[in-house]
Amino acid sequence: MVERANGLNKQGTTKQTTYQNPQQMKDDLQRWFVCYNFFRKNRRIGKITPYQAVCQWHYKQPELFLKEPTKLLAYRSETNGT
Repeated sequence: MVERANGLNKQGTTKQTTYQNPQQMKDDLQRWFVCYNFFRKNRRIGKITPYQAVCQWHYKQPELFLKEPTKLLAYRSETNGT
């Protein structure tokens, strides 16, 4: 599963863009992670986003989590510029 995720990360970033500096690559990777986790639906988890899957899991078993998944929305906003 990790190899698949790494392949998707490369396809969405480094295989499409030639970066001028490390910060540009870092910024692009952060945007990709936001897209992947909050907007890209995954067939293997029921055609929902990873964020939606985590929210469902948290609802069913909140004792497994140290933080509520909604706290991730701050990360999404900071990275996405919205």
